[in-house]
Amino acid sequence: MALGDISGLDAGVGALIAAMLGIFLFFMFLGYIFLSFALMGLSKKTNTDKIWLCWIPIAQMIQLPRIGGLPWWWGLIYIGPMFIPVIGPLISVGIGIYIWWKVAEAVNKPGWWSLLLLIPIVNIVLVCIMAWGKK
Repeated sequence: MALGDISGLDAGVGALIAAMLGIFLFFMFLGYIFLSFALMGLSKKTNTDKIWLCWIPIAQMIQLPRIGGLPWWWGLIYIGPMFIPVIGPLISVGIGIYIWWKVAEAVNKPGWWSLLLLIPIVNIVLVCIMAWGKK
């Protein structure tokens, strides 16, 4: 390999980026499947109608407040601020905590569990307990 020839390096970096993207997309797909099944379980547990909404990506955020006994438009309030730079995601996190608080109470779990949903791995365990645990 000559001093100015980096084509072999470029191919390796490109392959690494493609592999990382593939792994990322795989885990995003797993997260989508998990959330869909969990929302279905929560919908069944709370007798919320239109369970099929759990499988449509944006509609999932419409179904979530309905599970907690809130009006469907809370889902729009949850999604909307994400498009506002810097402060928007913080607003959405606050609204998300409130919505999940209501969902936890709807399945007879303590509302403060919604605060624990901010912790990785713990959030998966708590959602599983809420969706498939005893009522």
